[in-house]
Amino acid sequence: MSADTSRKMRILIVINNLDRGGTERHLLNILPTLNKASLSISVFVLRQGGTLTEQMEKSGVHVHGCPFNLPHFLNLVLAGIFLLAHLWRKRPDAIHFFLPEAYLVGGFCSLLAPLPIRIMSRRSLNDYQQRRPYAAYFERFLHRKMDAFVANSNAVLDQLVDEIGDSAKLHLIYNGVSVSPAKQHFSKVDMRHRLGLPANTLTIITVANLIPYKGHSDLLEALAQAKPLPNDWRLLCVGRDDGIGDALMAQSKALKLERNIIWLGEQPDIADILKVADLAILPSHEEGLSNSVLEAMAAGLCVIATDVGGNREALCPDYGVIVPAQATSTLATAIGKLANDPLLREKYGTAAQRQVATKFSVANCITGYDQLYKKLQVMHSSLEL
Repeated sequence: MSADTSRKMRILIVINNLDRGGTERHLLNILPTLNKASLSISVFVLRQGGTLTEQMEKSGVHVHGCPFNLPHFLNLVLAGIFLLAHLWRKRPDAIHFFLPEAYLVGGFCSLLAPLPIRIMSRRSLNDYQQRRPYAAYFERFLHRKMDAFVANSNAVLDQLVDEIGDSAKLHLIYNGVSVSPAKQHFSKVDMRHRLGLPANTLTIITVANLIPYKGHSDLLEALAQAKPLPNDWRLLCVGRDDGIGDALMAQSKALKLERNIIWLGEQPDIADILKVADLAILPSHEEGLSNSVLEAMAAGLCVIATDVGGNREALCPDYGVIVPAQATSTLATAIGKLANDPLLREKYGTAAQRQVATKFSVANCITGYDQLYKKLQVMHSSLEL
């Protein structure tokens, strides 16, 4: 019997949690709109309690998951049991995995359930497999069971081609961000006052959780080397401390930068903070396609980013500055040049905003997912005939 394509296609998204991060914000951007169209979207989290859960629920996307938060390994086992029960009870038409841990746990659970369609999204380079060699082995096993793979940049897509070999199953869907004015809770002057910033202080921002591969240590070294910088510049560090915050603060003190650094931690309204900045920097060692780069571009900021993953696809030479990863002297030179050239910063920021509106809009991203899901539904329906 063929699938009923007249009803809404039911899709279950599986992710580690809904803490604030690039992938999680990406899903919050797109799932509510997809859910209101011809799709029925829900989310299963391996660990509950994420800061974005309430927003996801308020948007109309139901969030399910293991009701207990136990030590890591026990939590994964229990979450897998609850996920398997959920799949048998709800019987979605498709399951879509985001992030490696959710892929491994959810992928194996899906093999024990009556699921027509399985999709995996890869949103970073596969460098993590070098740190976790078991992941590469089990992921390649699961790859053979998937119906489709989604990459968020050509750099990620190329790696998936090498892993999978079947390019017909691969799809490129860029991250999408909004260039329309976000709801502004504070004016630029008010926000600078709240942050303790003088009106004309050169303000640099980096938006990334405090994780070693995000390159905060490189950025501090580059700022210590950058010349000339105004006497009263500030760096705003926005992101959750995932364990290296104390080391970074000690480094900033050793470099005599502590008075210039403002550690803001996790913030709910990044758009409000971006608008006070003059320059955005992402010094990451690995990325798929950085949401923080796209959000800074959408805010009309000049961006310096490292040449990893899809960052070059977003910025190109005309929309910002690309530097090699972990090359602190090159990063320092770029910072020094842009810090003293407001006209060049404005030129890059204006061009970057146009680039996002054309190539990386939320509408384009949502259309990409909608078309992929419907294509897979039709393909599955035809196979059942």
